[in-house]
Amino acid sequence: EADVLIGFNFLSFSGVMQAPLFVDELVAVARRDHPHAKSEITLEEFAHNFDQFLVEYSIAGLGHEYFDGLLGNLGIQRAIKLRMPLSMPDQLQLIASSDFVTLWSRKFALKANALFGNPYAIMEITQFLRDRTKSETDVKWEVDLFWEERYTHDPCNRWLRQMIMEVCRDEYGPLPAAQN
Repeated sequence: EADVLIGFNFLSFSGVMQAPLFVDELVAVARRDHPHAKSEITLEEFAHNFDQFLVEYSIAGLGHEYFDGLLGNLGIQRAIKLRMPLSMPDQLQLIASSDFVTLWSRKFALKANALFGNPYAIMEITQFLRDRTKSETDVKWEVDLFWEERYTHDPCNRWLRQMIMEVCRDEYGPLPAAQN
């Protein structure tokens, strides 16, 4: 159970509303002392040199499908070793203490790294996405706020959403225009 979810805008669920928070690039994140961690990695290194996991959402659909589809179009397939429910504390601990890798928003990765004492290696993949896809649109993604449609007018949920949007605006600048 969650009141809201923050994720990339390629998540799409029936009965779930969304609002834009900010636009960012993806970075690969692993533990700081991972033997394959370096400042920049290729998509092939991302897929083959790190253990892979999927976060499964309790609401219909999986957010990984978009990125895995993009990799598949480039002839790259990840070998998934673990499926886990959405739990950010578990994900933060898993990345910091194992050989698993994840994709996070650069802004989130930098904040989490600073907050928890720099346990993560933040690895650039943007240039490799740009080179392989020949597109700027495949390297920047909108990060959105999601909530169940039935809570749209709930005063507590509305307050929570407003607070999150204000924090993101204060931290990252004006919110992007909503996409239809």
